[in-house]
Amino acid sequence: MKSVKLFLLVVILFFVSSINPLIAQEEDTESPFSLSADFVNIYVWRGMYSDKAFNIQPLLTYSFKGFYVGSFGSTNLDASYIEFDPYIGATLGAVSLTAYDYYWGTNDYFDYDNETTEHILDLELAYAPEFLPLTAKASVLFYGDDKNDKAENNYSAYLELGYNFDVKGVGIAPFVGVSPYEGFYASEFAVVNMGVKASKEIKITDNFSVPIYNSIIFNPHKKEFFCVFGVTLK
Repeated sequence: MKSVKLFLLVVILFFVSSINPLIAQEEDTESPFSLSADFVNIYVWRGMYSDKAFNIQPLLTYSFKGFYVGSFGSTNLDASYIEFDPYIGATLGAVSLTAYDYYWGTNDYFDYDNETTEHILDLELAYAPEFLPLTAKASVLFYGDDKNDKAENNYSAYLELGYNFDVKGVGIAPFVGVSPYEGFYASEFAVVNMGVKASKEIKITDNFSVPIYNSIIFNPHKKEFFCVFGVTLK
C-alpha cells in the first residue's frame, strides 16, 4: 500500500501549497456557518446499511476562505445507533479535499490507538466542475478500525462518479461507486453502490420551501436494494 500512502501525501501537499495564495483574494459575503438536518427512513452509506431505522442527521459547517470544519451526526429514535463524524477540509476551485473521522462505536470515544480504536479516518478527494454536471470522488480509509486478518490497515478505497441534470424542476442524479480492491466495502474489485437520486423543493410559503429526495440504490456485490426517502431542514 505504499502507493496509497504516497498518493495521500501528494494530495495534502498540493492543497497546502495551492490554497494559501487564494485567501487574500476572497471576501466574506455571507455567514460562515451553515446548518441543516436530514430526516431519513433508513440510513444507507456507500451502498451499505448503517441503520435500518428512521434517522435524524444534523450537519454543521463553518467555512472560512477556502477552508471548512464541521460535524455530521446520525441517530435513530431510541438511540440504539449513534454516529458522530467531525471533518475538516479545503476547497480549491472545483476540487475539495476532506478528512473525516467516522465513529459509530460503543467503546471509549477518545481511544485513538490504531490497534484498539473504533474510529475510522477517511481522506476524500472530490471534483465538481462548473462547466460539466459531473461529480467524481475518491476516498481512502487510512487509519483506525479497518483491518485485515493480520490486524493491518486495509487502506480501503472507494471511487464514485455521478451526473446531475434537471427534469421539469426535479433534480436527477445517477451515480455509481466501486471498491477497487478487497477491503471495507467488498472482498474484491466490485461495484458496491449504484442508483439514482431524485430531489425537489416543496414550496410552503413564498419565502420558505422544504427540500425532499428519494434515492433508489443497488449494491450488486451484496445483491441488496434500498429505497431512501429524506427531508432536509435548513
